[in-house]
Amino acid sequence: MRIHLLFPIVPSLFLIGCWGEEAKPPPPVTVAPKIELTVPKEGMAFTNSLGLLMVWCPAGSFEMGKGTNHSLEKPIHKVTFARGFWMSSTEVTQSQYKAIIGSNPSHTKGELHPVENVNFNEAQYFCQQLTSKEKKEKTISHHFTYDIPSEAQWEYACVAGTKHPTYGLPIDEVAWHRGNSKGKHHPVAMKRPNPWGLYDMLGNVSEWCVDNVHDNYEGAPTDGSPWLKNPKQSDRMTRGGNYNKLSLFCCSYVRRFYSLSEKRAKDRGMRVVLARK
Repeated sequence: MRIHLLFPIVPSLFLIGCWGEEAKPPPPVTVAPKIELTVPKEGMAFTNSLGLLMVWCPAGSFEMGKGTNHSLEKPIHKVTFARGFWMSSTEVTQSQYKAIIGSNPSHTKGELHPVENVNFNEAQYFCQQLTSKEKKEKTISHHFTYDIPSEAQWEYACVAGTKHPTYGLPIDEVAWHRGNSKGKHHPVAMKRPNPWGLYDMLGNVSEWCVDNVHDNYEGAPTDGSPWLKNPKQSDRMTRGGNYNKLSLFCCSYVRRFYSLSEKRAKDRGMRVVLARK
């Protein structure tokens, strides 16, 4: 008799155990985020894969040149950028150059010092390799390309919306030049930046530009593009003063120095821009 009474209890316990367990919701479905090839965002600064802070230079206009006695800087002409672009906040350092090229050609070594002793062709090759690397890593989209700046891009970014060639600051506060450098370049970003956050535009090392050499600004592009129509195809402009030049050459409009594309110098380096092509 006792045995028969146990039979209805066993299935009841089984059912109670099943009903007492709450139904678990299915695990959430994880959807991989869609990679949008629109980086970087126009209008915003960003840090690239080399740790270079890329500063946004907005669309706009400025008066390029200066009414000096030197014909290279005449005539003053209006340049209008329909689109903005990015420029590296510092000159390319030796460690950043080595990360892309695999070697450091600089005469005076220092990881945080600007790379120097690079010629125009090597500077452009660096930009091509950096572009290829970041497109492969999807850091930038196929719409964008690194390059060294045009003269107009360089001067527009250097002026940074001001009317004063040294931003209204004493030259020693913004530039390394012959009077304060002790005959050598220094780590980047040790001086004060310009209003857009760009360091060493006026000194430390001079910087390659894409443009060929022209005797004046007659016929220069007014859209900010490089000026490449010139018989002296092997000569390229460099802008900015450097640690080896007098302070009077360390200002935004000075346009006195150029060099053969193949020539290297220990007071010449590079800065990069990134723009939509």
